[in-house]
Amino acid sequence: MKKVFSYFENLSTGAKLAYVVSALILLGSLINSAHADAWIADDTEREAAFLTAHLINWGQQRSMARNDIGFPRDDRTGKDVDVIFLTTGVAQLFIAYALPEEWRETFQHVTIGVEVGQVARNLSLGASFKF
Repeated sequence: MKKVFSYFENLSTGAKLAYVVSALILLGSLINSAHADAWIADDTEREAAFLTAHLINWGQQRSMARNDIGFPRDDRTGKDVDVIFLTTGVAQLFIAYALPEEWRETFQHVTIGVEVGQVARNLSLGASFKF
């Protein structure tokens, strides 16, 4: 158990915040999922599009953290980037699953748009895609 707490002590504030927010979102999603509509093939396709853009963004962010590209990230390391992207990727899936059908599609389209926009921004800053 001591190892777990020492792991959290070494994370940046942003990574710690990502864990806390994701835990709260997951808890809310699990509670609400009893009211969710059925998951359909279109939902899966949109989720695959989100995850593809999310993985590209993740690779770019790792590259940016290694090469100090973009806005200053004094305390962000590759490990912090991994934690943030793993937790937000999983949280997004749980949120999408828990939402009613009419909200799910909008949520997925917005998150895809945000990820694609971030990928384009990263490219404009000179980020590469490397894990």
